[in-house]
Amino acid sequence: MDDRRFLCAATTALTIFLCANVALADAHEDFERARTEVGFGMLAGNFQVGNVSGPGIGVHLDAGRQWGRIKLFGEYNFLLIGQDSFTNEDPVRGFLNRLGAGARYTIGEISGNRVPLQGAFWVEGGLGRQFVTWHEGGKLTRDDIALGFGAQLNVRVRRGDKPKVFGIYYAFRMVIADGPDADKMSTVPTCAGPCDGPTTPTGLDFGAFFNVGISWGR
Repeated sequence: MDDRRFLCAATTALTIFLCANVALADAHEDFERARTEVGFGMLAGNFQVGNVSGPGIGVHLDAGRQWGRIKLFGEYNFLLIGQDSFTNEDPVRGFLNRLGAGARYTIGEISGNRVPLQGAFWVEGGLGRQFVTWHEGGKLTRDDIALGFGAQLNVRVRRGDKPKVFGIYYAFRMVIADGPDADKMSTVPTCAGPCDGPTTPTGLDFGAFFNVGISWGR
């Protein structure tokens, strides 16, 4: 009788162990499945348009398709940009609409297969089109390049052929574009500050932002 009880208990324990490991494996595989993903975030940083430079704040929207470590996406950004009123009596201000497309690659991940969680670290790059409108009149349209990196915590909230994945991310992004007068700048090497030797001006404008948001995919 004791042997039967022992055999029954051992069989039950083995069944639970195997089922648990299958479920844990599925938890990891769910993050590897292809999924469509949308994201919403807040942008805060600094933005430059020629000699107008100052804080930039706004929203970020994106939608794309994730295949394992690779994600292709389209995006839209809306930003309030311009000079601050602390150092400028009559600040120049406006807003920016930006449309872009990019690719993201996961360079590392943390997933222990014990809980339906995944930590992902990624880099990204893309191209975009900026549409700047100034409050006092005038507009500017130009192309740019976006580069960035970030980290994301994904949670599987539903299993199945199309598992649902909720994510929270934190990222840094830099946007690079030609300045409005880049084609008119002198090609004579100069020293704009202390330097070992003169160089030609780059004529580039930079924007640097922190992007914090959430994502939803299935």
